[in-house]
Amino acid sequence: MEISLFEGRRYLTFKVGEKDKGKEILSIMRNDLALSARRIKSVKYCEYGIFVNGKRENVRYRLSEGDILHVLIEDVSDSCSCLVETDIRPDVIYEDEDLLVVIKPSGLVCHPSQGHYADSLINAACTYLREKGEKSSLHITGRLDKDTSGLVCFSKSSYVQEKMESMRNEGSLHKKYIALVHGILPQKEGSHISYMKEISTEDGKHTVMTAASAEDGKKAETFYKVLAQKNDISLVSVVIGTGRTHQIRFHMAELGHPLLGDAFYGGKMIMGMERAALHALDLWFDHPVSGKELNFRAPVPKDMDNIIQTLSFDGFLP
Repeated sequence: MEISLFEGRRYLTFKVGEKDKGKEILSIMRNDLALSARRIKSVKYCEYGIFVNGKRENVRYRLSEGDILHVLIEDVSDSCSCLVETDIRPDVIYEDEDLLVVIKPSGLVCHPSQGHYADSLINAACTYLREKGEKSSLHITGRLDKDTSGLVCFSKSSYVQEKMESMRNEGSLHKKYIALVHGILPQKEGSHISYMKEISTEDGKHTVMTAASAEDGKKAETFYKVLAQKNDISLVSVVIGTGRTHQIRFHMAELGHPLLGDAFYGGKMIMGMERAALHALDLWFDHPVSGKELNFRAPVPKDMDNIIQTLSFDGFLP
């Protein structure tokens, strides 16, 4: 199996061998190409979704040895065309036909939401692609909170997004955060597991997390390591085993060590820190299509770096 251009579009290309002759296309798509039911449905009704030896075929077609099967991996629709353009431009650090990796600044939401219908990261990414004349259907793997800065990865098709989500669920897509928290943690390394659920603030304008039972909430697991401590402030690195809203912020507060600047969970705005001091520093994984090893790092933002430099924590960064 490989990816190739056919009729100006990108397809999974599969050459039928002796062991596969007589099989239906549907069987190859499910078992050999490992396509999801959703992906199969999206291409089976598309006029340019499935070809055998250059001829349009349906999923019940039985293959012969030597046949060349093409299955579309591009999305039929261009979701970016539905989003409002913005003057914001993403800080792109990597791009290819399948992926777009950017550095999100603090204060920018990832998706359009109430009050942020145009000024979101995905609006900025789609505007960037439009200006290049590229059609795409962008999907975020692991969004960041508005306050959180750092690395965000977009998939340019639902096919690639499914691969990325599978890698994330299997634990082969890795993201490491750094945080500045209040207090001196008694354990230099540990994990925290609890159940949490979303509630609205009294004014109804924000969503925050609260403790919940196993029946009412979602399980969340966080791993942390203390890198440096001084003046009742700790620099920690964090990896999450689950991807829940506000997970790191909520868990550090549960441990009694809220993030600096995190007013929702008990943090204080000190040393110029006016937002939750959390940054997605590192991202690494094998490319979902080529298998190439990819490693990315986002420079520490100025507000956090000022504190790190003041406390001489810079030499302890991972």
